[in-house]
Amino acid sequence: MANQVASEPVIVGRGFERTADKFYPSIQGLRGFAAASVVLVHAYLMANGSGFFPRMPAALMVGWKTLGEAVGLFFVISGFVIPASLFRHRSLTRFFIDRVLRIMPLFVTLHLLVFSIGPFVGYKWLHGIDFFHYTLLFFTNLTFTALPLGLPLVQRNSWTLTYEWAFYFCVAAAWVIVGRTQRRRSALALIGLLAIGLCIIFPACWPFLLGLAFARFLPSLYMSRRLEIVAVPISLVLYFYVAQYVSILASMAFAAVLFRAALQDGTYTSRFLCTRPMQFLGMISYSIYLVHPLVMFAGEMIGHKFVHWGVSVPVTFIIFMIYTISVVPIMSFISYELVEVRLKKLLRVRLT
Repeated sequence: MANQVASEPVIVGRGFERTADKFYPSIQGLRGFAAASVVLVHAYLMANGSGFFPRMPAALMVGWKTLGEAVGLFFVISGFVIPASLFRHRSLTRFFIDRVLRIMPLFVTLHLLVFSIGPFVGYKWLHGIDFFHYTLLFFTNLTFTALPLGLPLVQRNSWTLTYEWAFYFCVAAAWVIVGRTQRRRSALALIGLLAIGLCIIFPACWPFLLGLAFARFLPSLYMSRRLEIVAVPISLVLYFYVAQYVSILASMAFAAVLFRAALQDGTYTSRFLCTRPMQFLGMISYSIYLVHPLVMFAGEMIGHKFVHWGVSVPVTFIIFMIYTISVVPIMSFISYELVEVRLKKLLRVRLT
């Protein structure tokens, strides 16, 4: 089966062929931007929930709360690069080995860490949990089945990984169907209809289709710098606002403008995303995404202590933000080097 499928990579159209072996620095920078946005919104949620978020103008509060919609940008990127990854590997086995090595080492490491230490430090709902629920939540969280079963997540951001894996399997299914039927258009039309149905049930999946459309057709619409100066800031604000308060599907129009500007060489957006700080954040973005809730949990506990000792709310919040902005990148880089690079390299040798 693997050889048969590998010999018929017809799911990948001309757009996929052009993106299969190309590295887009701006896409890596966009990952960094999305990861930083998620950290900021969780800083707001933690500080506000713990009682040390200072009063701010209502407009700023509304805007800050929308930054969590940056996860949709991760999904757009996945929709853009994952089909090309499958085309590059030309094998379902190699594709899934690559995905496992990309996702699981860090996720499993943090999973074991949280379930080992969490009950003793009172992390979230692990405090005082009985053995049955501990075991149930351990295995459902490990296998990404907690979200479909309506069970709590120990890694608060792992809900996105559930959708990621669902998308991987959709792409793999499309590869198999096309390889078997030899009917490219019919098979892709069927997968498209199934994907749309999936998005209707789970609206968070719409960004995958936007990324898929960019990968398949690579829109050639040129964006002038004058247009970019106006369109990108407006689209950035409207994307977050519409995704948060209207609908994810409607927000895809604005996400398309942002993604187009990021992909086009020479735009201000692309040049900003290609700067060293954004490239660094993009490189460690996966570690930032999974590690920061654990790092910020310690900061949240420190904030509780400061409030208890009578430190003012604004001062406590400033200390919490300084801690977050400084410690999260450091711990994420350590996680990236030890787990994403070294452990992944060791596991790759073992698997291949």
